[in-house]
Amino acid sequence: MTQNTDKCLRLYSSNWREKPSFKMMPTTSNSVWLEAIYDPFSKSLFCILKHTQKTFRFLPRVDKNGDFIEMTRPRKYRNQESRAAEERLEVDTPAEFILEKREEIESFINRFVENTEYYDYQSFLDAEPATEEKQTTPEQQIGELTAGLEKAGAQVLSVVKEE
Repeated sequence: MTQNTDKCLRLYSSNWREKPSFKMMPTTSNSVWLEAIYDPFSKSLFCILKHTQKTFRFLPRVDKNGDFIEMTRPRKYRNQESRAAEERLEVDTPAEFILEKREEIESFINRFVENTEYYDYQSFLDAEPATEEKQTTPEQQIGELTAGLEKAGAQVLSVVKEE
């Protein structure tokens, strides 16, 4: 089977981490591409191929019934407490690469995408990089609100938090 690399992707609107973005999907079954995703935070294009490669990944350990095996002592993992035991396994994962320069992204889109004349992808490339919304605790939100009210000259009653 021959693989098609000419104009075999289609742009469509999407969200990436709750921010407007675009993605590309293959339009033919013999395309080499699996998907392409534009990240508005780093202004990069993540291209994922159908071709797979062997990589090592940490996966949860399971018993003969398929249930997760728990560790006796929890450990911190990605800022969360985890009790799942893991093992390092070699798995097939799709090959991927990242385009970071605007010229390379535009060249890729013009080479492989069929609906460039109908879809305004330039607005995403021209936009300022998206920023993460800062996570605040309720106490921080109350403090910011109180400071804003006091700055505006309002009298604020103090709130006593009972433990």
